[in-house]
Amino acid sequence: MVREAIAGEETNANMFVPIDLLKPILQSLQSTGRADRRPRPWLGVYAVELAGKVYVTGVVEGGPAQRADIREGDVISEVAQHESGHVAGFLPARLGGGPAGSGVPLTTMRGATQLRLNVRSVDRGDLLKRPQAN
Repeated sequence: MVREAIAGEETNANMFVPIDLLKPILQSLQSTGRADRRPRPWLGVYAVELAGKVYVTGVVEGGPAQRADIREGDVISEVAQHESGHVAGFLPARLGGGPAGSGVPLTTMRGATQLRLNVRSVDRGDLLKRPQAN
């Protein structure tokens, strides 16, 4: 179960991972708890696709998007100079093509104002709480 922010309120949501994506990383997940690949960039944006536009429905508190002043209600029109009419535009391949920690150029609309932002991505794994060692 995952959490999703909709209109500023968190709700339960489901996440499905195709089994074909699991097979190549299963061994490393079991042994280290992480996929054996470079960390993917993460922005901390919750978004939905509606009528060919990507609307921000929430941002993670203290996350990269919030620090870059992305707000609920913004419309993301470009990701790394590519038009973004689909939530799939947030896939790692479109997030500037760089590793976690690299800047991701976004163009957003806030009302009638166009904003060009450079969001410094992070490795989401670095934000997870770790079990305390005894």
